[in-house]
Amino acid sequence: MLDFGLADTGAAGLVNEGLELVASHTRYSLRELLGTLVALHKPELRGQGNPLSRDRSFYCSALVQHLFRKAGLDLTPGLDVKNTTPEDLARSPVPHTTWLLQRAAPRSRLASAVRRIRRRVKARVRQVRRVAVF
Repeated sequence: MLDFGLADTGAAGLVNEGLELVASHTRYSLRELLGTLVALHKPELRGQGNPLSRDRSFYCSALVQHLFRKAGLDLTPGLDVKNTTPEDLARSPVPHTTWLLQRAAPRSRLASAVRRIRRRVKARVRQVRRVAVF
């Protein structure tokens, strides 16, 4: 999560603009996402308008950039709104606080199987030792 330290009035304006977009039936745009994918392969296109853009449509990170620009904060200077990626937002030059949720990586199937086998072998060794002692 990124915290850009918006004042209450800026945050309220951001929410109001978001609600306006919902009220005007703004759509999610896979088409614009494809246009950004093309621009990622040709960096000189990133600052230009997305050739596949439509009115009243955004994809996630483009929506975030649009809302913050409406609130007066350009998170990705030099990039077109509809060519903004989540990575661009995370690497924004605008001062911000980043909150990361870190989780332990899940064990692979192989690691889990090895762990089960070791437990079974140890249990079997204990059982054999008990029998051998008697």
